[in-house]
This record gives sequence, C-alpha cells and structure tokens, in this order.
Amino acid sequence: MRSTTRHLVRDRWAEVGLGATLLVAPLAGGGWRLEVLPVIALFATAAFAGALVGASRGGREVPVPPLALGLLAMALFTVAQAVPLPEAVVSWLSPRVAEVRAFVVGDPRGPISYEPSATWREVGKLLVYAAVVLVVAVRARERPRTVVAMVCRPLVVAGLAVVLVALVHRGLGVERLFGLIDTSRAPDGMWTTFVNPNHAAGFLNLTAFAAVALAIESQDRARRFGFGIAAGLLVAVSLAMASKGGALALVASAVTLLLALRLRSSMRGAWMWAVVGGLIAVSVAAASAGRDARPGWVSWGVTEKLDAVRDALPLIDDHAWLGVGRGAFVSVYPAYKTSALQLTFAFPENLAAQLLSEWGLVMGSVAFTGLLVLLVSMWLRTTSPSSLAALAGVTAVVVQNFVDFSLELAGVAIAVVAVLTAVGGTGVRRPWGIRGRPVVFAAGGLIVAGAFGAFVLSWTAGDLDRDLARLRGWMRNDPRPADVEVQPLWRRHPASPIVSAYVSFLRETAKPPDLAGALRAANRTLFLAPRYVDGHLSVGRLLIRAGRRQQGFEALRQAWMLSVARRTEIRGYIIRQAQSPEEVLRAVPRRDDALDVVDEALLASAVAEVGRYVDRGDWVAPLFAALPTPAEAPPRAWPAVVRAALTTQQAELGLRWVTHWRQTAHSPAAGQLHVRLLVLQKRFAEASALLSTLPPSGQDGLQLGFQIALKAGDWTKALDIVDTLQRQLTPSRANLIELAKMRAQVHARAGALSEAVTALSEAVSRAPSDAALRLARARLLLKVRRRQEAAADVRFILRRWPKHKAALALM
Repeated sequence: MRSTTRHLVRDRWAEVGLGATLLVAPLAGGGWRLEVLPVIALFATAAFAGALVGASRGGREVPVPPLALGLLAMALFTVAQAVPLPEAVVSWLSPRVAEVRAFVVGDPRGPISYEPSATWREVGKLLVYAAVVLVVAVRARERPRTVVAMVCRPLVVAGLAVVLVALVHRGLGVERLFGLIDTSRAPDGMWTTFVNPNHAAGFLNLTAFAAVALAIESQDRARRFGFGIAAGLLVAVSLAMASKGGALALVASAVTLLLALRLRSSMRGAWMWAVVGGLIAVSVAAASAGRDARPGWVSWGVTEKLDAVRDALPLIDDHAWLGVGRGAFVSVYPAYKTSALQLTFAFPENLAAQLLSEWGLVMGSVAFTGLLVLLVSMWLRTTSPSSLAALAGVTAVVVQNFVDFSLELAGVAIAVVAVLTAVGGTGVRRPWGIRGRPVVFAAGGLIVAGAFGAFVLSWTAGDLDRDLARLRGWMRNDPRPADVEVQPLWRRHPASPIVSAYVSFLRETAKPPDLAGALRAANRTLFLAPRYVDGHLSVGRLLIRAGRRQQGFEALRQAWMLSVARRTEIRGYIIRQAQSPEEVLRAVPRRDDALDVVDEALLASAVAEVGRYVDRGDWVAPLFAALPTPAEAPPRAWPAVVRAALTTQQAELGLRWVTHWRQTAHSPAAGQLHVRLLVLQKRFAEASALLSTLPPSGQDGLQLGFQIALKAGDWTKALDIVDTLQRQLTPSRANLIELAKMRAQVHARAGALSEAVTALSEAVSRAPSDAALRLARARLLLKVRRRQEAAADVRFILRRWPKHKAALALM
C-alpha cells in the first residue's frame, strides 16, 4: 500500500509539474524575454525529474520518441553555431560571416551565429522542449488512454487565464500587464499576456481545439457543454485579436477536423456536429464582424510578408550550409531587405524561410520536413476523435506559422510539442527507450544542465535587447560620452545596424563631437542595412556638418528615395538644411539615375514645401525651372506639379501643365484644378463658365463654386450655394457648424456684420468650447462695437487657455 502511494505521488508530481509548465509559459509573456525562460525551465525540470524518478524506481523504460531525438539533434547543431571558431574555420564554413566580422569588428574569428546570445537562448529552449516531450512520453507509456486529456486540461485553463487576464486589465485600463509588460502600443487595445495579437491568436486557437478534444472525450453532458462553451469563448477572443493568419488557420483546421471525423465515421451524435460546425460558424461570423469594424481586414498585408520571404532567399544563399545562427535573423535581415518597411521584421514570418535562414539548407530542411512528415503521419494513423481534435490545434499553429511566427515563443512551442507527443503516445508503435537508473539520470541531468547552462551563456554573451537598452540609456545622458567602448558591442552584434546607428548618434552628439568616428559608424550602418533610411540620414547630416555639402545632400537623396512613411519629414529636413535651391534640387530623388533626370512629382512636392517658408520664396522659380515640358514628364507627375503651382501661386506654369493634362487625358480633377488656377488669376467669369461645363462633382463642386462666388463678390450666389449644401448634407453637428461659418464669411465680406455675428453665434452654440469660433466672433463683435460680448468670448478662451496668444492680443 505504501509503495503504491509513493508511486501515485511520483506520477502526480510529473503531471502537476507539466501542468504548471503549460500554464506558466503563456502567462509569462509567452516566454519571449530571456529573463522568464529560466523560470519556465524550473517548472519543466520539476516535471522532468518527477517523470524520471517515477520511471526509474518502477524499473520502467523511459521512452525516447523521434520528436525528442530531433529536438536534441537540433540543439547540438545550434550549439555548433554558437561556439567560437578560429578564423580559418569560419572562413571555410561561412565566408559571408567572416566578411561581415572582418569589416565591422576587424577580426573574422568568432561563432558562426551573428547573435551568439540569441543562439544560446535557442539551445536552452530546445532542451526544455525535449524535456517536456520526455515527460509526456513517460506518462503516455503508462496511461495512453488519458494522456491527451492530461495535456489538454492545463492548456484550456491556460487559454482561459490568458483571456481573463486580458479582459480584466483592459476593463481596468491598465497599460502594464502584471505591472511589468508594457502594452500601451498593443494594436486595437485588445491584448493578452502575449501582447502581440498574432501570437495570442495562435495560442488561443490551440487551446480552443484542446477544449473541443475534452468535450469529445467527456462522458458527462454538463462537462461536455462546459468545454464547448470554453471552446467558443477562446475562438471569439482569438478572432478579436484581428489576426488574419490566425483566423484562416482556425477555419482551415476546423474544416480538416470535420472531414477527418467524417471519414473515420466518428461522428457520434448531433452534438459533434454542433461543436465542430459551431466552431466554424462562430469563426466566420466573427471574421465578418472584424472586416466591418477594422479596415485592416481588407488590407491583408500580404505584400510586406511576401517581401520578407523573398528577401530571405539571398540571405539563405549567402549562408547556405550553417545559416545565420538560430535567433539571429533580426540582425541579418536588414542587409537583404527590399521592402519599404524600415527594420520591422524580427522574423521572416514564414516557418520554412525561418528555419532555412537560421539553420541553413541541411538542418533547416530536415527540421521543416520532419515536422510536416510527423504531422501528416499523425493525421493518417490517429483514430481517436479527441486526439484528432487536439491535433487540429497543432495544425492551426503550424498553418498560421506560414504567415506568422508564434512557434518562436516558448509559451506556444511547449504546448505544441506536448500535444504532439500526447497524440503520438496513443499510437500503436512504441518508441525507442532507455532503461537503468544511472543511464536515465545521466541523460536527464545532461539535458537539464545543458538548458540552464545555455541560458547562462545567453546572458553573459550579451543579449541584443539589453545592449540596445544600455545604448539608449547613454543617449539620454547629457553630456553624452564620446569614448563609449563599442568594440565589445560590435563583437557581440556584428550584423546589427541598430547598434552601429546608436553608436554613430552617440559620437555625433558627444561634447566635443567626434564627427569622424560618427561617420565611420554610420558607414557600418549602411554596410549592414543599405536600405535603412536613418542610416542615410545620419551620413547626410554628418557630411553636411563636416563641410561636404554636395555629398551630404546626395546621401539625403537616398533617404528620401527609400522612405515611404516619412517623406514629408525628410523633405522638410532637407529644405531646412539647404542654403540654396540647387542643394534642394540635388537632394530630390531621380526618376532616371543614369540620365540624372529628377522625379518631377517629388520635385513638385519639394516646391510646395518650400512655399511654406517665408525666407525661401525666391527658390520656387529656380526649382520649377528644373522641370521638363509637360509632354516629357510622366502622367503621374502632372497632378503634383499643378497642385504645387497652385500652392505657390505660379498660375502661368500651372495653367500650362493643366492644359496639357486636360488635352491628353480626361480627368475631372484636372478640370477642378484648372478652375482654381483661373480663380487665382481673378478670371472669375472664365472659372465659373468652366465649372459649369464640368461633370457634376457633388459637394466638392459646390464648395468650389462657393469660393468663386466669394472671390467674385457675388454674395447672392454664394448664399444660394450654402442653401443648396444645407439641403444636400446630412444635418450633423460638424456640417451645421461648417455651413454657419460659410454664411458668416459671406455676410462679413458683404459688410453685413450683424448677420455675420448671428451666423457665428449659431456655430458657437453647437461648439461652445471651440476657441477659433469664439475668437472669430469676438473680432466681429468688436467691429460692431459690442465690446462687452467680445470681452466675454475672450475671457472664456483665456480661462481655458491662459497663454492663447491671439486672445491675449485681442484683449
């Protein structure tokens, strides 16, 4: 009796430790940060120790399934990537790594991995996964019928805990999860312990199918109903993440599960159709609601992800045999990036590209193919309905990882390997095993010691996030140090352009500045990330400061050409730095570099920006002189040039271009711009006649007609247009305010100041806190000598904005 009790305690020890691991990993931020990985490893070690002790004392064999052997083999290969090697070996095994190290560090010696710290971290994670696999395999050998439920129960609890934590934190408006994890930048305000919605969707999909598995297996109707409700809740929150890949993977796996159950004639009653069919229905309904509520569903973002996968191909070609090092993609990718997005991909977000990039063609292909073969073979040989449901959850994660990267998180990967082992443990084939207490304990000790040793080496090797945080801390110092020791940083992160960019900034802003050192660091940045906009900005700024202005503006041209999201910011910076229109022209990107032909549309945008600067007005004509004739420019440049001419009041130039535009292509926009240019020249009759010939353009056309009537002094027509707009527009608060302002504008121009005050008073009554409206009314009230009412408006403004300059001046 006592022996049986001890045996049960040892078994429970392993099961409780495994359940705690499956629960803690997702709650600890998904295991993303290095700091939480040893904590997760401690729980996994407790479960591992319990399983080994129970098996060895009972004289039982410890099974070693193929998945565990594969994980151990991958861990050994990853160790080889992280171990420092002599120069000759590095040059022979990976010439590209030797080249980068020689250029950046001046010494090609070192590990194959560009990020040794990240690679050691991956070694530790792989060993933890192997330990989890062995724990589940031991329990599957002893209890094959209940092992799937043993794994799925804590997974469902973990999924519901993730949902609960998210809802509670969101309800309380807390921006730091558990007071530690910053979620203020999480998309759409819906976040979980994973923070990233794609990661959360992958994990919740897995737990939803685990709940379906438990519902299938349960014989109690109440429990079956409860697990079905849990599955529906997990699906709903997963889809609330608005992860497109997660939603598609969820529906695809649900359909696959339904077909598999049907083919095996395992549909036991109407409730099975309700659970699986309901899962699909809820998924589609929530996805449809997401499309209506979030424009992001329409913009699938496929192009950017395909760019990352495509850019991984030359990266793989340069590191074909040993890869860039597991976990090092984030540092290496910027050198190969062609996407317009700036340094955004920490992963290629495609499982095949990820493994081939970081492990090379041989190990990457073996790992990727092995995972697919394992998954397909399980679908073919598994007959248990609950096991098929659990397997559908793993399939959802794997499918999603062709467009996302949730498997890179320990919180997701541990759950995946546990479910795979549990489902595999119900099969007929028995895996190879080891017997004997010394052998079992020695093997287990090596795995545990290796995992914790790898985490220690990862910490001492210099984690990239920690080093970047240190650099940012130095950048906040004032004065900034000029003698920062950067050689160890470059040796630890030889391929990271962000490290070089930070070093360049530190040296540029030091007191006294080290411009030569800053320029060398900026050049390293461009070597490591040729399309990094901030790198080109740094080089251009430094060259200008060093007196090499021509080269500096050519570097700024590259920044302008590469940037999409920041073109307005870069254009303004160039104009502020320029001392002549020729320098602005030098910085404008070229449409044809070989012929040195400027991009007419971008030149026009520069001219429009120059027009905003009072002291740059005389630059407009020289810049416009660089334009070719309208016939020589591409059609996409015509609107930009015409709008720039309108903005800078170059009416003759604008009319020449808009006339060619209208003669060449039928465009209502060209007609309206033509009308505006005629108004600019005060040719009101021609403008009105032209406007009457244009196709009806609704409110835009009426607004343009109002401006013509206002400038021509035709007050009656202007008021008629306002009346027409009032009949056409929806009576919203904003529209009524705009119409009242238009009436006030007409009455003020016509000299009917009292009527103008009345119209503005109507607008103020709808927006009493609008300072601009009150200020405009105060000015009109002063003109009609109603000083007390004007003072009341000014005092109202100053009570809310005591430093309002216009109100103070009026007072």
